[in-house]
Amino acid sequence: MNNPQGSKAKRRADIEENITKILELIKEHEDLLVAPVSPDQKHNASRRITELKQFLADQEAELEKLNGFQLDKNPSASTSQEYVKTDLDKNLAEIKEELKRGFDDIKRGQDDIQHILSTGRKEEIRSIIELIRAGIVSQEEMGHTLQIIQDSLVILQENDEELSTEVRAAIAQAKSALNSEMGLQGKLELTLPIIPAILDYKVEFAASDTVDLNQFFENSRTWWNSLTKRAYKNLWSIDTLEEYGNFVQSGDPQADPLQIARKSLKQYHSELEEQHKTIAGFDARIHQSVSNLNILIKAQEQFNSLQKTSESFLQDVLRLSEKPNYPKQDLERIKELSGSILAQIDAVAGSVANNGNPIQQINQIKRNLPTLRRILKQLLSWLEQMKSI
Repeated sequence: MNNPQGSKAKRRADIEENITKILELIKEHEDLLVAPVSPDQKHNASRRITELKQFLADQEAELEKLNGFQLDKNPSASTSQEYVKTDLDKNLAEIKEELKRGFDDIKRGQDDIQHILSTGRKEEIRSIIELIRAGIVSQEEMGHTLQIIQDSLVILQENDEELSTEVRAAIAQAKSALNSEMGLQGKLELTLPIIPAILDYKVEFAASDTVDLNQFFENSRTWWNSLTKRAYKNLWSIDTLEEYGNFVQSGDPQADPLQIARKSLKQYHSELEEQHKTIAGFDARIHQSVSNLNILIKAQEQFNSLQKTSESFLQDVLRLSEKPNYPKQDLERIKELSGSILAQIDAVAGSVANNGNPIQQINQIKRNLPTLRRILKQLLSWLEQMKSI
């Protein structure tokens, strides 16, 4: 036979566990409300908090019934109900106060550290933090970055007498963050500026001969540059894509800007992929061009096409309000290289037509082609990701 008391106890335990989980979820979403995230993320968090609080109220009401808290039937229910409600309110209030204190500390720490950095460095930090929040940086990579930060702090402390007051203040705040109860991502977001700070302030250690910093600086710079490069490739948020879609739409006000943007990026991907394949074929047959003008004529057509494609895409990017560095830098480089190679092809064609030996121009083309193909491959990889966002 079923045991009603046992079933009731089991249900009560389940509800109490649900309430604990709901409170944890509310805490996580309230965390987002005060974090430096996008308006859309804050809106979604606020909506989710409302839903969770309604669920919490339903669970509390069921728990009260299971415990016999019937205000209109049981005189003792008001005391018990008030105890349960007060306890939950106290719990939520403590969570909110703890979050407020934690984020106040984070805000002060970010102000202290970023005050010593240039505008360019601040932009790099913002881009990398967006990369982290998008879940693109792995736990292992975050751990490696924090290790660099910890090593930086050791070196900074060993050279304390060489440092300015501002850098000392940044070190103290970073140490406090690393020793706090914040999670890995929170610690990283707060202390990330330490890496560009130590790179920019390397000159302050010039007189010190107590520590060999060269290898450390080189490793730190390489890692920072790799993070920055990845971050710039992922700067295109949904908002930026929509803006891009509004620029390139064909006059239809009802068209979805995101769909328009994806279609445009897909078209660029298709054109650049075909051009990359043709250029790879030209690279393999370039020496045959001395005896085959048709190869040169086709190459001229392809590099002209590549120039037009990159110029068109570049103009679209330059019209964006944020003007993200990526893919702007790659497109400018592709345009430059393809123009240079095109001029060299013209020189080769002229030399061949006059029975000359264009070996110098051919060697220059062969030097430029691998770089162009590598940049094109990077751009194609980025477009592959962007067209599916």
